[in-house]
Amino acid sequence: MGLNVEQERAVFCTENLMVLAPPGSGKTGTLVAKTKYIITMIPESIVLLVTFTDASAKEARERIGKLLTSVQMRRVTVSTFHSHAIEQLRRAGKLGRIMAPHESTDLVKRALVDCGSTMDFMEAEAELQAAKASPEFTGEEKDFIKAYEHRKLLHRSIDLQDVVREAVNGMRAKNADKHIPPLAATHVLCDEFQDVDWNQLHWLLCYREFGAIVTVVGDDDQSVYGWRNALGYAAMQAFRDRVNPTVITLEVNYRSRREIIQSATCLIRNNPKRMDKVVVSKIGDGGEVFLAKPADKEAEATMIIDAIINDAEEKGHELHLVPTGRWGVIARNNRDLWLIAAMLRKAGIPFVKSTKKDDAPWEIMRFCGMLVSIQTNDSLGLRQTMSSMGISEKTLRSVHDKMGDDFYRIMDGDFPDLEDVAIEDKPLLKAFLQICPRWRDLTANGHYGRVIGAVGEWFLDTIVRGDDTIQDFRNFVKMLSGDSSKMSGTDFPSTTGSSVRQNLRARPRGNLQVRVLNYFRQDDKKSSGGVALYTMHGSKGLEFDKVFLVQCNSGTIPSSKSKSVDEERRLFYVAMTRARQELTMSSISTKSSSIFLSEVGDVTML
Repeated sequence: MGLNVEQERAVFCTENLMVLAPPGSGKTGTLVAKTKYIITMIPESIVLLVTFTDASAKEARERIGKLLTSVQMRRVTVSTFHSHAIEQLRRAGKLGRIMAPHESTDLVKRALVDCGSTMDFMEAEAELQAAKASPEFTGEEKDFIKAYEHRKLLHRSIDLQDVVREAVNGMRAKNADKHIPPLAATHVLCDEFQDVDWNQLHWLLCYREFGAIVTVVGDDDQSVYGWRNALGYAAMQAFRDRVNPTVITLEVNYRSRREIIQSATCLIRNNPKRMDKVVVSKIGDGGEVFLAKPADKEAEATMIIDAIINDAEEKGHELHLVPTGRWGVIARNNRDLWLIAAMLRKAGIPFVKSTKKDDAPWEIMRFCGMLVSIQTNDSLGLRQTMSSMGISEKTLRSVHDKMGDDFYRIMDGDFPDLEDVAIEDKPLLKAFLQICPRWRDLTANGHYGRVIGAVGEWFLDTIVRGDDTIQDFRNFVKMLSGDSSKMSGTDFPSTTGSSVRQNLRARPRGNLQVRVLNYFRQDDKKSSGGVALYTMHGSKGLEFDKVFLVQCNSGTIPSSKSKSVDEERRLFYVAMTRARQELTMSSISTKSSSIFLSEVGDVTML
């Protein structure tokens, strides 16, 4: 596909340039084409192309490599900010030992102890990263930061965040001993410019000051990493003010239908601080934007599976061959995807996730561990359950010291007479010891569904808290126990004869351990596709014919934990613009809807 008018202007521009690249506008192709143009048309030119991830660098390098000869590629370096800066420090002989991430983590924890801080690790790490994102970082900002820098000095090491700042400080140093020259470059190109922090912005400005022509490509509307100090709109403003570049907007969207672009644009225009852009759909009308109001998470998952089944029947393809890029299910948090994954697994529909981690609530993980302990005499799940119900670690150690490898026998009522059990633990222990033998007897007699139901009810009474978690937990117990009278799968018409719907109605088989293992097993069948399950952050850069945005409720999106509604709106915008043909936003009807649903313009109610 050739370049459009705006892309050509960007490629052939010989001045400093800022390219505003909305979703689906072909920014990577434009960067690749510009690199080719510079190398082939400007003698002796040298290009540094900067990305944020090794994966992005590899993709760009491969695409450029297909357009240039091996000799020409010697004049192109594609790498991350950190890699470029490390190379600068290395060539100047000023590269210290770079700590591994786990070493830096250990130093933060030790620094907190050194200064007597009561801050938790996550808070301290965030404050350290925010401080280090500034070129004005001194190491004296807070006592724990001072302690961290002191320990780092003792180890004669630097961390990864130091390298870009040290490269900037070195390039600006007037003292010859401290000066660090830039890498040889006539042109510097930066992808995903909206994600730069202050150090990375100043690194680019330094190259401009040394005479390089700088091109930045990005979209402030897709700046969703403020929590790691991405500047977004502020970076665009600063570059425009400091460099006075030519500004070009890639207006043509090659991905989405007009209706989807229109809805997403209605949303993002509610952000006051942004670069205004016009976005036009290349493929035109024909898209659909829906709003669904299922009663709960189970109904939401059912709706999604039903839509996937109906789509497969209409297209005439088998569900185990769901094409890559056909379906995307996107949530604010991984946890809101686990029930959908569980029901897809039960239905036999393949899916892919951005992470191998199963994000079921910890209460469900404890529950599964307890079931395995009941079945197999394993002590780990038993001990974790006892801890979760509030029994002190001191009591657990005492019991374990007395019983050793026979710890599991307390489930059969065999419990040592421990006088040193804490008073507050005694009623909990007594109640637990009375109920465990019943679960063991039912298991021995093969009544696995009844055991799962009974243990589940006990967990709900004793351990599980929070309305959302309670609902998630009940749904899981239904699936594992085979309580099909309450499972959403029974809502499907039985006359369809669909094997998938039969799978949803099927009762689980096997003992407690087998059922748990079957649920958590990773399907190792090789599949050419599958339903994609991603978080909103994880979906960036992806696209699908049909997209479901789930759990569009207040407190989830915008997140109650976020400090910026504007950034949450940008995140929702990113998720919306993953859709090519059809976008469905789902909000649980028993909860308050996200404010963003009132900002997306006209939608069709399902």
